[in-house]
Amino acid sequence: MTPEDYYKKEGIEEIPIIEWLVLDSWWNENNKEGLSKILLHGDFSPPMKHILADILTGKLSRPVGKKPLNANRNIDIFDQVSRLLNDGYKLTSNSSKDGAAAIVADTVGMKEDAVIKIYSGINKDRNKIIDMVLEYTKNRLIEEGLLKAD
Repeated sequence: MTPEDYYKKEGIEEIPIIEWLVLDSWWNENNKEGLSKILLHGDFSPPMKHILADILTGKLSRPVGKKPLNANRNIDIFDQVSRLLNDGYKLTSNSSKDGAAAIVADTVGMKEDAVIKIYSGINKDRNKIIDMVLEYTKNRLIEEGLLKAD
């Protein structure tokens, strides 16, 4: 059962974005550090309390044999390419100069096309996450009467 299926089954409609990111990291990377920090801090939403209890009891678990993704490597690649772009490099190479993707590809032992694909995918996802955070924040401000609804 994926986290999305679990949310539907349990009737969970919304959790704060940071909790969603922690759960996503656990599901895809088997990264338990975020879960432990949430437990130790003790400040989490009611749905997250339910989710954590189900994870601890085994009601919600990662699939057997699910291998972690290459997220840490990909984030490192994204970071390296972003730094080069900020330094004035173009993403792709041209006849007179290597592009940021080619430089990073040489460093990590990959093809330039693969680095471009990783960079573009994370950049797209990053923009989606930013939009989600902004929408969540806007809705909270409206609920608290600090912002008028459109």
